[in-house]
Amino acid sequence: MPYLYIGRVKILNLLPRLPSPPVDGGAIAVHQLHKSWLSKDIQVVVASFLSNRHPQDVEKVKELFPVYTCRANWSDFTLVDALKSLFVSMPYNIKTRFAKAEMNALLRELQNDHPNVDLIQVEWVHMAYYVDLLRELWPQTPIILRSHNVEHVIFERLSKEITNPILAWFYHDQAKKMKRFEKMILHNIEGVITLTNQDESVYKSLHADIKSKAIPVGIDPSGYILDEEKKYQGFLILGSMGWAPYAESVLSFVEEVWIKHWKNQPTDSLHIVGSQPTEELREYDHKYGIIIHGFVEDVQPFLHHSKAMIIPLKSGSGMRIKVLEAVASRCPIISTDVGIEGFPFQDKEHFLVANSLEEWRLGLDELSSSPQKALNELSDRAHEITFPAYDSNVLADTLVEYYKEFL
Repeated sequence: MPYLYIGRVKILNLLPRLPSPPVDGGAIAVHQLHKSWLSKDIQVVVASFLSNRHPQDVEKVKELFPVYTCRANWSDFTLVDALKSLFVSMPYNIKTRFAKAEMNALLRELQNDHPNVDLIQVEWVHMAYYVDLLRELWPQTPIILRSHNVEHVIFERLSKEITNPILAWFYHDQAKKMKRFEKMILHNIEGVITLTNQDESVYKSLHADIKSKAIPVGIDPSGYILDEEKKYQGFLILGSMGWAPYAESVLSFVEEVWIKHWKNQPTDSLHIVGSQPTEELREYDHKYGIIIHGFVEDVQPFLHHSKAMIIPLKSGSGMRIKVLEAVASRCPIISTDVGIEGFPFQDKEHFLVANSLEEWRLGLDELSSSPQKALNELSDRAHEITFPAYDSNVLADTLVEYYKEFL
């Protein structure tokens, strides 16, 4: 659409990790963002950490944009970290993982090569730690935060779900510090993009006057169709287990829900696909109908042939890209309310909701015994309400309209 063209605008994109290969939700979200920018003829310069916890293909991104990187060395939090956090006013993961002298030096080097940029977009609130330096280096350039989650909400939910009292206290303490940090950042930037209306409302409660817009991640649904008959073989859990809220939720689901279901339905199987499955979860591999696949190159066959995708997430924020992939693949979904946050789904019309143990029992039993026709109808209705609203090509236009407020 010509009226949306904004010319050769240059955007500096600040990232905690590179989006290549796009094999998990966070990487897919940034990968789709970059595709949207390219489709609108926007120039991009990327500054990013190189994650030691995710596959990172620098050369692939360099084929598209100038890329400036420095190494990160992130590790899991421990009980010792919880004690150390007593003496740190900043959120502990930002202080220990993201506040790096190497990134300061990198941004100064980048400014020498690119003294003029039209817009700075920071991905994830953690990278907003560098807002003051960005102001110093590009004093006239508007800064936008694209927040994939509201971090303090995740910590609050985790603190209520986790059973270890020390870690529960740690997460509660981090929730307070992160909320304070997020509020401070919102008052130091020009705008914020969230992925859901719920997250936008939370940010508005912290800073009512911030220029905000909820713009979900989109995908191209035409790329998620396999030309073969569906088999509806087993249930599917899909997602990186390296993210603490998800790993906790999956393990809890297996122990509290799935094992009981399998004992009543021993012909059912559960395929768990995603990188970094925990040792506790691996204990259940090839037991109770569970198969732990770990990371796979292609998730399409799993989405195409599964009876339903299970999303047991109890804590979190933002939107799940895997929901879009399941809907595009016409895979039925059973999920907690948190798992489908940000989507306009209604229980039994577009998916099955399961928040309590009883709801999980009834939902799995219903899906297990449903004829293929009923499963097809459920997934078709979800597809109709999701696309084209979450089509990446449509959302690219929405994104550009928002940028025009700052240019």
